[in-house]
Amino acid sequence: DHKGSVNKFIGHEVMAIDGHPKLVTHWSDTLTHVVEAGSTDEEAVEKELHEAHAEEFAAALKELEGRAQYVVKGRYVEEAILREIIEENQQAGELVGAIRDQPEETTRDARMALGEIVSNGIEAKRDEDTRTVVEALQSLSDSVNVREPTHEEEAAQVAVLVEVARQEGLEKAGGELAER
Repeated sequence: DHKGSVNKFIGHEVMAIDGHPKLVTHWSDTLTHVVEAGSTDEEAVEKELHEAHAEEFAAALKELEGRAQYVVKGRYVEEAILREIIEENQQAGELVGAIRDQPEETTRDARMALGEIVSNGIEAKRDEDTRTVVEALQSLSDSVNVREPTHEEEAAQVAVLVEVARQEGLEKAGGELAER
């Protein structure tokens, strides 16, 4: 069943619109909604989609009423995260010592190994920090969606759907996370 795995991977319902029946048939088992629309006229496509999915759209809008989406992002301070990873990993510390004051061409392999350790360390810390953010926001939110990092120093990126009335609690939780 591709539909569940693709939608879970993407984290959202997905709608595709195409005028080619073979493509619509191909993707109908993979994506959430697939619509055959033979027109490039924006109004015609909008009318066709609205008529075919009016009840779904109305239900989705009703479900979102009184809620807002917030995206909580955290970023590492480069020097601090590098120092932390090197202090926690004996091999990384040894590599830093071996590289220090040596010509780049003679320490290429050591530099590559250190880069891999740092990359893996950041990824592990990001996973841990993302779990921490999700746990801190779970009780405030109707929906939590972990997003892929958009920058190598990004600690976490989590989208939450929260009742507007709970915004103050979300801001408080965000402030507490920032202090960690």
